[in-house]
Amino acid sequence: MDSLFQVTLTFRNSLISLVEPLSDEQWDEIPQGFNNNIRWNLTHLIVTPALLIYKLAGENSPLLSADFIDSARKGSNPESFSLNEDFGRKHLSELLIETVKQCQRDFADLEKKEFKSYETSTGYIIKDVTSALAYSNTHDGIHLGTISAIKKLLEQNG
Repeated sequence: MDSLFQVTLTFRNSLISLVEPLSDEQWDEIPQGFNNNIRWNLTHLIVTPALLIYKLAGENSPLLSADFIDSARKGSNPESFSLNEDFGRKHLSELLIETVKQCQRDFADLEKKEFKSYETSTGYIIKDVTSALAYSNTHDGIHLGTISAIKKLLEQNG
């Protein structure tokens, strides 16, 4: 199990390094052909495990408010961001790491919870906390590709 968390932490640290050099304006720009920006994608990566791991185990995320989660869940967009929440660069970078570490601390307890199965949009059925974490890593990879594509376009146009 530790290897799944190591993959997540390694990936997220790389992601932070990828977007760190970009300006706030670049974090917020939605290039033609895209529905969301870098800030939304990062927030979505923080929110999705809260829904797939904690909520399906019948728990609330210990680090994220309901408003924060609703702001970047599937089907939302940057205009959905709650004015009551902090979507600043530093805060999002911290949450990308801290939410993973919190999940790692909570993992043994979450494994004991009754888990609600969920079929993802790709047809994968999440049936327990371990499969939720594994799918979350795949989901992170999808959004890494999106963020990399947005960054490349911004650098070409900028």
